[in-house]
Amino acid sequence: MFCPAAGSNIYREKEVLKGKLEEKFDNFASNETSAQMPGRDCTQKRGEKMKAGMVKMMTAALTAACLMGMLTGCTTTKSETTTTTTTDANGNTTTTTTSKTTENGKTTESTTTTTTSETAEEENTAEDSAASYVATLSISNETGADIYALYFSSNQSDEWGDSIIDEGDPLEDGYTITYHDAFTYDSDYLIWDLQAEDADGNAITFEGLDMSYAEDPENITISLCVEDDGYTAYVE
Repeated sequence: MFCPAAGSNIYREKEVLKGKLEEKFDNFASNETSAQMPGRDCTQKRGEKMKAGMVKMMTAALTAACLMGMLTGCTTTKSETTTTTTTDANGNTTTTTTSKTTENGKTTESTTTTTTSETAEEENTAEDSAASYVATLSISNETGADIYALYFSSNQSDEWGDSIIDEGDPLEDGYTITYHDAFTYDSDYLIWDLQAEDADGNAITFEGLDMSYAEDPENITISLCVEDDGYTAYVE
């Protein structure tokens, strides 16, 4: 490999040293020739021959140094990345990424593996899509009796919680009362149960009220009615 910057600098240094070397040998030959006048031609030829030999040796040495400098003054780097993806029978996806780097003939390799579960992605998507509501509840009492207590509970719970009707302020028969922020629910739990009690503590339970029937999930109207086959509740 040739490195332009390193080669240029070393070449210039080589030419400078070569020039200085030639200048010294010129001075040496001149001095020797002046000191030995009778054999000047022989001495001059000998000096020129020595000069040529020494310059040749020094040039070879400098050329070798230049080549070494060009080889060591540059860095060769090559990178390669491969990615493979597999999916098993359960829908789990495994991605393997392999990175290989070669620098000055030395190779290093690293591998990264990640596994994604399709089930986990579906659960995360379901959690993200669930919406929470604080409902304003309008209760219409058509049961034929005053209601003194009214309880709500998700059909997945065994407890009723507190009554939304204040003690001493019953929901009279034939009336509708609106309770703001009566209860909180989310779109994953839309089925609720309701229990109404009269003045004597007699309870009527309405099971399986589906809040998805409400036109506005934050403003729900429930009508409690008495019919030929018993008590019924309507969500709207």
